[in-house]
Amino acid sequence: MATRERLSPDVFRLPVERIREGYYSDNYFNLTKELLEEDDRRLWILAARPELCVFLFDADPGYVGPSTHVHRQHVDAFYVLEGALAFELDGEPVDAPAGTWVAATPGCAHTFRNAREERVRFLNVHAPGLRFDEYLRRQAGGEDGRPFHESFAVYEMEVA
Repeated sequence: MATRERLSPDVFRLPVERIREGYYSDNYFNLTKELLEEDDRRLWILAARPELCVFLFDADPGYVGPSTHVHRQHVDAFYVLEGALAFELDGEPVDAPAGTWVAATPGCAHTFRNAREERVRFLNVHAPGLRFDEYLRRQAGGEDGRPFHESFAVYEMEVA
């Protein structure tokens, strides 16, 4: 059985055969990173750097992501590990089953949801990071979304 190769405390390679098998347990990822939990989703902050932020989401059936929004200075990308996500990219629907990579490039109006009757697990990458982890922490702390979105001189995002 293949295992992940640990290159350093923050770097590891996932074996391709495990990706194909859909094997993504919490033990496999060794999720000792920061967890932000809501009723219908759990998210772990895997990396929070100026160059990029990486999050692992585990969302229940029916989970609805953020309202349609635009990032002006960074890519908001997704890799679906298990289940499927339904995206809207600049008004166009995109079905993203496991194994799909979706990138909302700067200026692309986008949203996503779990439209299936099974949970979904996906990686979410923001590059550059632009402290998007801080936005998610504030949101998880119950901060009112609209005023916070309007202050995105720092976070470079706007609600479409």
